[in-house]
Amino acid sequence: MFDLLMAQSSQSVEPPQNPGRFRMYGRPKAASLFIGKEVWAQMTMDSPLRMQVGSLPVTSGGSAAFKESVSTQIAAFQERWNWLISPLVVPVGLEVIVRPAPRTPAAVLHDLDNIVRDYLIPGIVPSFGTVTDHRWTTDTEKLKLSGSKLAKSWEPMPPAGTRVGVTRYEVWRLPAIEDAPGFVSVALVADVDAAGDMMEAADRRIAEWRETILRKAR
Repeated sequence: MFDLLMAQSSQSVEPPQNPGRFRMYGRPKAASLFIGKEVWAQMTMDSPLRMQVGSLPVTSGGSAAFKESVSTQIAAFQERWNWLISPLVVPVGLEVIVRPAPRTPAAVLHDLDNIVRDYLIPGIVPSFGTVTDHRWTTDTEKLKLSGSKLAKSWEPMPPAGTRVGVTRYEVWRLPAIEDAPGFVSVALVADVDAAGDMMEAADRRIAEWRETILRKAR
């Protein structure tokens, strides 16, 4: 995600003394990650562009407290950013990062879809007024009256019942870290074209790359 990439790029990295031992982007051959999982998690939690809504409930009766935390963090995010994002003029998707608390029993490990459907969407969608398609962000009736060709190209409109929601959501689970709290971190991501998730984008790029290689080999 953009804020994570920006956070990483802001780190001061010394150029390698022996370039022959390094691969692309300065990553040492022997290193599996340039920075550790603890640092990635901390950058996620420290980002002001994300909502940090707390740790998932793992005991009976904890759901109410977690939902209250979600509502509190949504309100705090709006207070900080409403000058920029209210009203939302683009449809958005959700990108969610979950790290369970250490020693969370497998029996209470939350299903990723249910985290979004049960805890996040019910608070986020009405609070931010998110819509599922860019056409809902424009007064199409006014466009029609103006004789705009754009309004005609947008017909037919999606069913009215599909207006409220998000274009998509992605949920990623990080491994738990011993003696470190769990967290749920949420980002609203502009998604005008509803182009699909990160994995779909990667698959599309690989397919395009493959076609380019085959075309050049002919």
